[in-house]
Amino acid sequence: MEPTPIRQADDNNSAFRQWQFEEAINALRRRADEELIKQHWSTTGDTTIDATARAHIAEWLTFDVDRIEPREHESVFEAVTRRAVADQHWELYAVERRGDQRAAVRRLRDDRGFRLRWVEGRDLPPAGFVVALRTGHLNPPGFNVATLPLVFGDRRAGGEVIRALIRAFGDRPPEKWRRFMRGTGARIIVEHALERLYQRAMASPPRRRAA
Repeated sequence: MEPTPIRQADDNNSAFRQWQFEEAINALRRRADEELIKQHWSTTGDTTIDATARAHIAEWLTFDVDRIEPREHESVFEAVTRRAVADQHWELYAVERRGDQRAAVRRLRDDRGFRLRWVEGRDLPPAGFVVALRTGHLNPPGFNVATLPLVFGDRRAGGEVIRALIRAFGDRPPEKWRRFMRGTGARIIVEHALERLYQRAMASPPRRRAA
């Protein structure tokens, strides 16, 4: 996985902001069919977990199941974001450091380190946690960015999804890792992430009903 450079001729657009990146991602996710989202997630009653699960499903449906194509009235930020992330695939990383809109991660496949300027959702889990990220490169302004991370817990907890990916990759006819992680691999990590979100929702204390 190498970042895809995005070039713009208009210097007025070089000040790409965090909120613009997130709004552009959300606009792309809204293209997902609502009925398909409902097929993959039943409401748990936990607003945060439900919203996160739906966002992951919508992103998977939009980027991995259906090919995104430019739209006539797409904003410049939507277009740049789409070009940055639409052709990228999921990879598993260990979080090394995190800060305000900045993070250092290490790719588990080859132990290569990356510095991310923007991670959508802003909050990564603590150092040592395994996450799946879809990353892209915005140029300008020359930053690596990532969509909302799929969280699998520490390295021991993350081993389950790693083993599932290795088994599935080995059972298939020979194909490149990148292609695998935009198809079967993407489905596997989303399914594992949704299962973890569901477990979190079921483990949360029941909410009191308003009198």
